[in-house]
Amino acid sequence: MSNFPHGFKNTKHNCGDNKNYPVEFECTYSGLGWLLFSIGMSAIPTRVDFICSNCKQIIESTSDSEVLKKYVGR
Repeated sequence: MSNFPHGFKNTKHNCGDNKNYPVEFECTYSGLGWLLFSIGMSAIPTRVDFICSNCKQIIESTSDSEVLKKYVGR
């Protein structure tokens, strides 16, 4: 779990807790990224989804290169 790294665009989600809630992240990699990651190398994800830990709804997704750099190898 982590706190959201940048401002929310959409804070509405199913559990109704729109202020203080734990946020998880899930990285999506390209085919080459998965290959590099599977052999132990770091890869930059193509997208990061931020998910509410309470209701498991995706709050926001980003493909911003500056944000993606923070999630290399996670």
